[in-house]
Amino acid sequence: MVIMVLVAFVVTSGCAMRVGHHNRASYTSLNNITYESRSENVLAFYEGSPPTEPYIQLGIVEAEGNKYASNDQMLNYLKYEALQNGADAIINVKKYYKGRETGTAFDTIVDKNHKREVYESLVMEGLAIRFKDYGSLPTETKDYLSKKDESLYEFIESEKQEKKENVESDLSETILIWLIAAFAVAHCKNCN
Repeated sequence: MVIMVLVAFVVTSGCAMRVGHHNRASYTSLNNITYESRSENVLAFYEGSPPTEPYIQLGIVEAEGNKYASNDQMLNYLKYEALQNGADAIINVKKYYKGRETGTAFDTIVDKNHKREVYESLVMEGLAIRFKDYGSLPTETKDYLSKKDESLYEFIESEKQEKKENVESDLSETILIWLIAAFAVAHCKNCN
């Protein structure tokens, strides 16, 4: 009986962990070389408008939005990932939509008939690059790259804070579930 309560508890504690509710971004290196960031901002070149200056391909950046994500939010995620990996620009930026589910970690295990909400997630991706000869870039390009985009950093910090608050909330819910389970186990021991 105690084991059944513990198993039920472990499964239901995952219910407090949400999935598919957050924006997320990733970077996949193409050359396994790490570069220090030398820019405060990142240029974005959409498909069909590549830069004329020579560059090194660093990696693929991708941002996947939550249900309410905007183009600006996803572009900020791309820029942030590119900056963190030493890029000066992102080329071939494109956007598309793909299906994404929301729910909790074990909702479909707890209830086999449960159907997660599926929505069309905005996705943006591009190729992070680093200019080979930064010094020979046009002055206006260097000026843009050296000017810190405060709105980008404010957005990223607000996203980090929101994720932190959600994790703390999920953790509180999980702790509460654990306490209830511990009480149930103690009660079951007294019932025998």
